[in-house]
Amino acid sequence: MCARLVRRGIHCLFLAITLAAPCAAASSGVRLSAMDILVTPPGFDDIGDVLVQQFGWQQGVAWTEIPTSSLGNYDAIKNAKVIFINCSTLSVEPGAATALRQFVSAGGALYASDWAYRYIQDGFPGYLQFHGSLPTVGPAGQVVAQIVDQGLRNYIYGSSPASTMILDFDLSWWAVLDRALRSDVSILLQGDIPVAQRSSAYPATESSWRRAGRTYSESQGLTSMTTHPLAVTFPYGAGRVVYTSFHNEAQTGPEEKRLIEYLVLVPYTTQLQNSLNQAFGSRGLSTVRTDLNMIDRGSEVTGTFYDVTAGVNAGIGLAWAGSTMRLSVYRPDGSPYAEQTASTSPVIVTIAKADASGGSWSYRVAAVDIPSDRYPFVVGIGTDAASGGPQITKIQCRRATPGSPATIRGTGFSATPGNNTVKFGRYKAAIKKASQTKLSVTIPTKCKRGTTYSVTVTVGGKTSNPWSFTVE
Repeated sequence: MCARLVRRGIHCLFLAITLAAPCAAASSGVRLSAMDILVTPPGFDDIGDVLVQQFGWQQGVAWTEIPTSSLGNYDAIKNAKVIFINCSTLSVEPGAATALRQFVSAGGALYASDWAYRYIQDGFPGYLQFHGSLPTVGPAGQVVAQIVDQGLRNYIYGSSPASTMILDFDLSWWAVLDRALRSDVSILLQGDIPVAQRSSAYPATESSWRRAGRTYSESQGLTSMTTHPLAVTFPYGAGRVVYTSFHNEAQTGPEEKRLIEYLVLVPYTTQLQNSLNQAFGSRGLSTVRTDLNMIDRGSEVTGTFYDVTAGVNAGIGLAWAGSTMRLSVYRPDGSPYAEQTASTSPVIVTIAKADASGGSWSYRVAAVDIPSDRYPFVVGIGTDAASGGPQITKIQCRRATPGSPATIRGTGFSATPGNNTVKFGRYKAAIKKASQTKLSVTIPTKCKRGTTYSVTVTVGGKTSNPWSFTVE
């Protein structure tokens, strides 16, 4: 929700991230220069305060303030690693939807909360359905949220069986998300959402909503809608999108702060996750699950337990942005299985079929030599039981125009061009060269400029994951 009351520090933001090898702020564990993170001026929130207080990123050192008008100019934002858009109104800067969609497609990630839903709705149609034409009907109060994502649950509670948390919706008229429209949208949090009933007393203008504050949600009747998403994420092109219905800075308890850390890690580690997926794919494995975390210098993190099916080939992998890390893997009985120390990411510990005893495998990550505390990393598990066909991990091209060449990277392709079928939506692409991990194709001339297509690769009757690609 973009504050209905002018209140400094209320976190209603839009975040765009492209993860390169961390280049980092002194105390954060993430190496970033001032121009890698761009932040719009404070409006009804001040995300700069969140960066300083929770991540140690100082203005002028780790981030730079830019005018909101720059968001519609792709050339002005394309070299950034992170873009935070402070919430101020329901409007979207002209051209921002296209520019930010291009940013994500090239490998970035977007993080929007509450009133910034317009950037998701306009920039990525067909992914999420919000509550009507004006979904800002959520009242102030607390919501019991169910933690759906196992990685998030482990990050917040560790080995505890707890699976719910309290979210504080501190201001009225927050945007309600009805449902996900695609199977590749992952729900992180969900819960029963009370919705304020509109009436003749409902404020008529945006400014009056803000002045009204809690008054209207307290005076109007409420209807509870069960099991609606509160935080979601989905892949788009080479990047990722995250949306939350709640203010992030309003979550002040220890569990809530862990939640906000994780929500930032989801988009921030996009390229680390992609590199781990590719490493699994090169070994004939498909990613089953990933855990995101941070580690301090000289410390160790004991990870989540993974259930491995007996008699399958599997692997547990670690991805990070350089320096030296150690991954130790343990059998279900707790005995050591393998250990690898490396300065090149990612590293994979392969669990051979003969060794894959069924049950819970665990891991331990050690920071052997890292530049600072709060250093992000990703741990994942892959199995051949999950491998069902070709997988797309990236699409690259110099010009995303009809008739231009493009390179599709992934796994499970055929080295014979004619054995692969590549489609941009319903249009078939010509394949010039092929290998098991790369296809050189031509963007179909029938594709329309400014349209986003779902790209798929079919080999031997099995179709890959859909990859969103925008023709410019």
